[in-house]
Amino acid sequence: MNFDIHAHHYLDANTLEQQLAVMHKRLTAASLADDPPIHELREYAHRWTFEKASKQQQVFEETRALAIKHQVEYYRNSRDKAQCKVCGVEFAFHWENPHRKSRLSQRPELCLQCFREKRDQLLRDERLAQFRVDNPLMYHYLDQQGAPPRPAQYQAVLNWRDHDEECNRISLGLVLVGDSFTGKTTACYHLAHGAVERNDFSEFLAVNSTHLNSIPEKVLDRSIGPFMERLKSVELLLIDDLDKVRITPRVASELWGLFEDRLRHHEFPILITMNTRTKRDFVRLFSGRDADSRQIGLSIYNRIRQACQFIDFDVETQPADPPALGTDGPGSQEPTALGNPN
Repeated sequence: MNFDIHAHHYLDANTLEQQLAVMHKRLTAASLADDPPIHELREYAHRWTFEKASKQQQVFEETRALAIKHQVEYYRNSRDKAQCKVCGVEFAFHWENPHRKSRLSQRPELCLQCFREKRDQLLRDERLAQFRVDNPLMYHYLDQQGAPPRPAQYQAVLNWRDHDEECNRISLGLVLVGDSFTGKTTACYHLAHGAVERNDFSEFLAVNSTHLNSIPEKVLDRSIGPFMERLKSVELLLIDDLDKVRITPRVASELWGLFEDRLRHHEFPILITMNTRTKRDFVRLFSGRDADSRQIGLSIYNRIRQACQFIDFDVETQPADPPALGTDGPGSQEPTALGNPN
């Protein structure tokens, strides 16, 4: 009797049920035809099915072992050695396709460490190139020769960080106050250049009173939206000579939106330079034709006083350590080299 049973380990349930039904019919017919006893036929069918499955399992295991062997050989054949052209260290690497390696195949020229250094250098050059494009005045300030007029304040600006070593927020910016030609803007450019070079910030943008005085014209030509959005989204922003901006109601509202968005919603640092040293003089800049402008000026001052660190370039003393974010600092006292002036 021929039992055509194709049972193996990967049959689905429906096919297995069909095969068992066919086997049951044949076993029943054999018992009615006085063939060998039914239990012998069932034992033979079970033994045949088990041997069939065992053989297929053995073939599967052999195929799997052969595949693993090929993978190991592929990995071993892909291993090779090369010498770094920068540091001269010999290092191991793997060919992408070892079957196609030949004299024309390109070997890696740099080890992993030199490759990372070269990659970081390329990214640094790209950031600095964009820095030069966005800030055409950088050459005037970065090429300054000689000692800074206020060495203590200049060094305090360069030492500023928005985070500490544990990534805790320290401050959201700097406000440099003092007379002209004391090195406030130069210190800001040097700080920004070093921060972009270290990748503390990926981009920097500097605007002055001329850019902000053009806000009414940008409102008329409907370009105020992209302009203000750029100021709000850049990682590090410098507003040079803030006290020289002609404050109109629209300019005051745009400035309030800028400071509120950067310092409160997104926590993007900002650098500010101005000659105004006291709170009274700063608020007086907003006391124009609109009574609400004075309140906006007071709100802007309170916002930057809470979030930023003040450095007075008119004081010859050595700056102290910066106050923590959210504290008033020495705001109730006379302006010092590092403090929050009234």
